Amino acid sequence: MDFYAPLSTNYAPPSTTFFILALHIAGISSILGAINIVATILNMRAPGMRLMDMPLFVWTWLITAFLLIAVMPVLAAVITMMLMDINFGTSF
Repeated sequence: MDFYAPLSTNYAPPSTTFFILALHIAGISSILGAINIVATILNMRAPGMRLMDMPLFVWTWLITAFLLIAVMPVLAAVITMMLMDINFGTSF
């Protein structure tokens, strides 16, 4: 199966719809995991530890989680538009 947009929308087998559903579920789990990481870092620090006292590794986790929260809804919109193209004949 090829998931390149022009090929997958014109010659899509029925399994492509389930593949898009699986990508939606993976995206939702990524967003929820990122929210969990952000909440844990901001709420479960040691008493008296400021954000600038955190180790670099924790900062990388925090930035990665924020990037996931920012990007995953955009990717979900893109694959939703592909789903509409395949099943409902739209042309995004």
